[in-house]
Amino acid sequence: MFAVVVCIGTEDRYASVAKPGILRYGEADTVVIELRDQASIHIAYNKALDTLRTMPGLEGAIFIHEDLAIKDADIFKKLRRLFEDQNIAIAGAIGAVGVSTLSWWLGQRRGWLRESRFELDFSDQDMYVDTLDGCFLAFSPWSIANLRFDETTYTGFHGYDADICFSARSKGKKVVWNRFDLFHRTRGGFGDMASFISNDEAFREKWILANALQDWEVAPNTCLELGGGTKCRRDWLNLDPVHGTERLKIMAEDTPWPFEDATVSHIYASHVFEHIPAGVTRVEVMNECHRILVPGGSLEIRVPIFPHPTAIADPTHVSFWVKESIYYFTGDLRADANYGILKWDLGHIYVADGWELRAVLVKPVSETNAAAAAEVDFGMKVISTEETLVNS
Repeated sequence: MFAVVVCIGTEDRYASVAKPGILRYGEADTVVIELRDQASIHIAYNKALDTLRTMPGLEGAIFIHEDLAIKDADIFKKLRRLFEDQNIAIAGAIGAVGVSTLSWWLGQRRGWLRESRFELDFSDQDMYVDTLDGCFLAFSPWSIANLRFDETTYTGFHGYDADICFSARSKGKKVVWNRFDLFHRTRGGFGDMASFISNDEAFREKWILANALQDWEVAPNTCLELGGGTKCRRDWLNLDPVHGTERLKIMAEDTPWPFEDATVSHIYASHVFEHIPAGVTRVEVMNECHRILVPGGSLEIRVPIFPHPTAIADPTHVSFWVKESIYYFTGDLRADANYGILKWDLGHIYVADGWELRAVLVKPVSETNAAAAAEVDFGMKVISTEETLVNS
């Protein structure tokens, strides 16, 4: 017997996209758990796990979004074959390896999934992944019994998929993709960007940075602000020519800085880089940030975006930034020349209030960079919670 857990934010979307596939391809004893009106997907999924653990003879459970259509008549047969391997904890449709942020798609993608926007085909890759996309997650009996979504660290609707996959792998289990016939009717986007950023920082602190700090024996609170002036973040080191911390009373351009390699966990630079000349100097400062950060450490940059007046009007600004400026450091844009730029992973990038470019870059970790039950058609039981999950 399998269970299907569905996040429902919009009844019409659930009725038109996810529900038909469940009814058509579900088995006679399949149980459907519908989640409504939850403030957090982490809490909602844990409620589902609590219910699943009371069901004897459960062979596994599928967690899907309301906009995910199952079109695979053999989906449960495939899952039974997969879960014959006791080492496989979670299966999905698409994911990646080399993941260091919640933006898993920036890693080496593996899997296959059809979406309303395009078809994602990375099916020539190995089946093992670091994390999976949360639109479809299949749990083995072991996962149902032993895993739990982290509702303490995370809020809202981001990070549940990456965190649960990393949790499974930390316990010695495997996370894999498999070719399932699914269709994701998605509009894309991050939803609540502030929530995504907060959860991304929490994810990196918990899984990426914590492991790196342990490997490199760096104190977790070794954080550096560039140009902090008199308002440097509390307990952070301040690299500033006037108000700098002891030996850090220097200009950002005065590289190398007095740090050993991989000895800093975070760097924050708010409205500093527009005061650093473009060209070789900018590359040198970015590379210096890269050098002193521990693998998995982050650099947060805030600059006025060109051509907004705030970028141009200040006579002390000597360089301008657009989104594409960041992409030169992630390798997504490059010229037919070797600029000596050290590669970063992208945590996130967006424009706030129409004028401030905000980006988080991450130093790569590796160089390879149930309430009441009711009977429905086909003999399946539907278990509905009392609340509706607002799915971003």
